[in-house]
Amino acid sequence: MTKRSFLSILLGLVLSCSSGLLYANINPIHQGIIHVPVRPSSVLVFDPGSLDTLSELGIEPGGVPVDHWAGALRKYADSRFLKVGSLFDPNFEAVYRAHPDLILIADRSRSHLKQLSEIAPTLDLTVDDRNLLIESERNALKLGELFGRVSTAVEKINNLEHSIKSLKALASRQGRGLILLTSGGRMSAYGPGSRFGILHDTFGIRPVDPNLEVAVHGQPVSYEYLSKMQPDWLFVIDRDSAIGEDGAAASRLLDNALVHQTPAWKRNQIIYLDTDDWYMIGLTGLGSLQRTVDSLILRLSGDSSDCAAEGYNCEVVK
Repeated sequence: MTKRSFLSILLGLVLSCSSGLLYANINPIHQGIIHVPVRPSSVLVFDPGSLDTLSELGIEPGGVPVDHWAGALRKYADSRFLKVGSLFDPNFEAVYRAHPDLILIADRSRSHLKQLSEIAPTLDLTVDDRNLLIESERNALKLGELFGRVSTAVEKINNLEHSIKSLKALASRQGRGLILLTSGGRMSAYGPGSRFGILHDTFGIRPVDPNLEVAVHGQPVSYEYLSKMQPDWLFVIDRDSAIGEDGAAASRLLDNALVHQTPAWKRNQIIYLDTDDWYMIGLTGLGSLQRTVDSLILRLSGDSSDCAAEGYNCEVVK
């Protein structure tokens, strides 16, 4: 797609000048038209996906929440970034003292939209899981426009689309897969249309069970279920690792006699997905999407050693 076609998505930015700042009227996907500053000098970000995209665009935030920052977002644990609360609960006093030009929120913090909007213009960049890719790209374009980095955003989106095309071609030659999330010694499965359904809906992995319940916490499953479904591939997210809690490692949880009977175990086709990209960011940032697609291409093509050499989390069961 061309830069012109991408920009048409933004629906005509209307510019005005106020208090020395250039402002624009924009229309977020899940929010009415709002008045926001262009090229803001101070932005507070409560959304990991937006942090990930801003990092890809070369933009540093003025403040971030306190959290278990790891992986690509590890740098935001540094003290040089002002801490303004948690992902779920802003510290309104700290937000007010920061005098931000712009605040970015999403699903975890969107319940505070009204209060934050009283302090500074606030963009809700929540992404619908059913349209994760296109909405994440549209959010990236909005941020690129606001920060004067739209050419960078377009280039990265074009690269991502090319990579996804390659992944889908590769996935079409694989067997059926299942997404598992482990937490506190329990397992939940996710299928098409779910919060992790992009693996099937966009990346092209055929689901071993297309009738899984679509729920925030997935459908609880047992070892017997895995043995019955016989997945060719298991894609595993270790929630305990993602949120920094102690718990049974997903690899130990899956080292079970019934799991051993599945093609996924027998063929060494259990992939432990990057928990920061899949759970913390939720694949709503450009960087997380590109890293995920690149790592899956390498792993599905059998190049797990190259995958690790590239710096991706491509851990597999041995």
